[in-house]
Amino acid sequence: SEKLLGKVNATLTEIKSTFKIKGVINMWGSLRDTFLITKENSRQIPIIIFHGTKDLQMTYDSEFNSNKISFGAYSIANRYKNLDACCSLITKTGAKHGEGFSLDYRASQISLFFKSVFCETCHYSGKENNENK
Repeated sequence: SEKLLGKVNATLTEIKSTFKIKGVINMWGSLRDTFLITKENSRQIPIIIFHGTKDLQMTYDSEFNSNKISFGAYSIANRYKNLDACCSLITKTGAKHGEGFSLDYRASQISLFFKSVFCETCHYSGKENNENK
């Protein structure tokens, strides 16, 4: 909640300078609507996504029922791809919520992703996590 964590565009520290979000690390999250991702904001905020295909808490693709409308990693990545924006989707086939990606693997992929962002070589990529852990 905003009271606990503060606003997304603010900081809880004594930093007085302004800052800009350089990217998002999404680990098995979803959105209510991918049209919240516009061409303008997709180009300003690149995203790396980790998600398992058997996640029962946050859908991997999209889910529509009487209780829930949700667009998961695959839908978010496709939106970025269709907007020709910087996005990396890393999928683990068969993994459930929070499974399939070791800390070392995530750290290495996140480092490579942000290197491409800072070097302005980032583009859409989708890949399977072939890590044995």
